[in-house]
Amino acid sequence: MLSYVAGAETETNTYSAKINRETVTTDEGTTQDQISATFGSDSPIARVDLWNCINTANGDELGFKNTSVNPNTLSPDLNVGSGGSWSITMQFTPQMDLKSVVELNSITLTVYAFNNGGTAQNADNLARDVSFTLMDGNTELATTIKELGNSNNNTNYQQDFEITFDSPITVSSRMTPKFTLTVTNANDNTNTGTYIGLSNIVLGASVPAIPEPTTATLSLLALAGLAARRRRK
Repeated sequence: MLSYVAGAETETNTYSAKINRETVTTDEGTTQDQISATFGSDSPIARVDLWNCINTANGDELGFKNTSVNPNTLSPDLNVGSGGSWSITMQFTPQMDLKSVVELNSITLTVYAFNNGGTAQNADNLARDVSFTLMDGNTELATTIKELGNSNNNTNYQQDFEITFDSPITVSSRMTPKFTLTVTNANDNTNTGTYIGLSNIVLGASVPAIPEPTTATLSLLALAGLAARRRRK
């Protein structure tokens, strides 16, 4: 693992990828949904895999709706607006040639609301607070709550939700963390139906800079070299 000192510059960049859902056939001949977001070669994170989408009330595995809004993305078949809550596991994998660690500082999710028919949720049913909680085992990493739609302009069925971390999350070739993302209705308005899906993910990530050798380090290296030459003589 890299070691770095105060003052070493670390630049945070953002990397975007579409969340894609496709149906694949297993070796046993059954079909299953495979969901992932694959990033470009310029990103230190190669992909984010998402699986085990469940109803948090009973632990049942959820299927997905076919939507005309952002088709073939993450669209759990569960009414969140009427009090439902779903969760999914997310795993982060770095690029294969990455020789250092990656510090994950934030995750921004493009969230969209749709109805039982798979079309964009209409204005009358849209305004509600939606909560996103990211857990590492039993440890809460971050929670964000945001209104999807609002009382003044109630037609924005798609918005970006940013989850920021108090401390960066480390990803490396030996550390591919798995988190649980839980989505739930965060207010008391449960008389209308809204389904919540995810279509895009943006990572705020940085690779810690390797600090330049300090003067003291260079002096020690010079002395070691001088001692080695004297021994050879």
